[in-house]
Amino acid sequence: MLGACSEGPNAWLSTANLTGATYLTESTDAGEVTLEAGGYRQALAPGSASAAAIRLERWSAGDLDGAGRAAAAVIIIDHPGGSDRFAHLHALLSRDGEWVDAEFAFPGDRLRIERVPVQAAAITVAMRERRSDTPSAEPRTIPVIRRFRLEWGSLVELALDD
Repeated sequence: MLGACSEGPNAWLSTANLTGATYLTESTDAGEVTLEAGGYRQALAPGSASAAAIRLERWSAGDLDGAGRAAAAVIIIDHPGGSDRFAHLHALLSRDGEWVDAEFAFPGDRLRIERVPVQAAAITVAMRERRSDTPSAEPRTIPVIRRFRLEWGSLVELALDD
């Protein structure tokens, strides 16, 4: 399910703008992937029915650098094959009318991301995870909040009281 925001100075930002953007990734040799209709698939081996998949899951708009420029916090889910499901937080900035993926961070594996609001130049990742001593199939019920800020081109995790 895609999360969306359509208020404030970034009202022009839409899901359509992000579903075809290029994102940084460790899952391709090129180090980036351009989504088509919000996703990307690549066979794990030539002729294989198994595929790695990357998809846009959730996003919100806001001011990430304090300059009032269009920006977005985007959650990309990477399924490299098997049961792994990696969530990546991306910070996109608008430069000369194009989206630039400034940086990404790894909130975790097999999380349920609920929202990624951008407020006061920081991204809050609200998610649910499971206890580490439970099977991976168990529901994610423990609420977790993590906050990030884009500083000098890097996503830096903030203490919750920042």
